[in-house]
Amino acid sequence: VIDEMDVVPYGTASTDISLRHTHMSYDTEGNYFDLDMSLLEPGYAYALKFTYYNDSVSAWVEQPETFKFRVES
Repeated sequence: VIDEMDVVPYGTASTDISLRHTHMSYDTEGNYFDLDMSLLEPGYAYALKFTYYNDSVSAWVEQPETFKFRVES
């Protein structure tokens, strides 16, 4: 959070499936995603941001909410 570095950048490629590494999944209970927490360094705060594709403007739109958390050892 403090250095604003993208640890896992958005993967919004619509044609190359290998570039869709950040797409959410869903089931009957709602949306979900798997995040390998071992990629994150303990003692630091991180933030999750989400985007969605808005057909009316033909563009990816970032949601205004930021979900912050801290990794503890």
